[in-house]
Amino acid sequence: KDPFQHAEYDEVDELDAGGNPISLTQFETSGRLRVAVRLDRSSRPATRITSDSASQVAQQGAVSAGLPIGGPRHIDTDVATDGWTVRWDRTQDGIAVRGDETRVQVRPDGSIQSLARIEHQLAAGPAQHIDIGKARQIVDRQAEKWFTTAGSGYSVDKMDVEWVAPNDNFQSGQSADPQQTYRLAWVANAKPSGPAAEHTWLVTVYIDAGDGSLLGGD
Repeated sequence: KDPFQHAEYDEVDELDAGGNPISLTQFETSGRLRVAVRLDRSSRPATRITSDSASQVAQQGAVSAGLPIGGPRHIDTDVATDGWTVRWDRTQDGIAVRGDETRVQVRPDGSIQSLARIEHQLAAGPAQHIDIGKARQIVDRQAEKWFTTAGSGYSVDKMDVEWVAPNDNFQSGQSADPQQTYRLAWVANAKPSGPAAEHTWLVTVYIDAGDGSLLGGD
């Protein structure tokens, strides 16, 4: 039991003849895979697998393990092993779930290093949604308090609807529980200018897509 993450799971550790761990696998109490990772040393072949081949290997491994791969795919070099990290972002009804993903690490020889799934519970969507114009007004009011009144400026680079984890940043009044149920929100990236830009590069704000309340941010 993990009291911090409010998670309960079964773990299976595989040992070699000398008692050294060579793999770790975790399952949810339902039997669904949570994470699986090899702990043995990765070989360094003369020619590593290509990104396209690594993507195919990762997809086959994820499907075989019952992990979802329906969202956008990303492929990055794994600097630790010289292999590849293949990720599928989680979406719900076409909307991104911020931070949730299926991740597969492929070794340079084409074998799988690890598989993992990050998935949080989602709240019911709001019956009515505020539009982007209303959400922008709320963001502007917040940003003006932080920047304009202190002699700085700002610009809003991007606004999207996403599922987010509410937090207590910006005195939102939300719980700091790391396993809060995700809620639907307008996510706005405000970039400060002037004196504020010397110590703050970007502020991300979560605005509840239903009632317009502040859900925190980053």
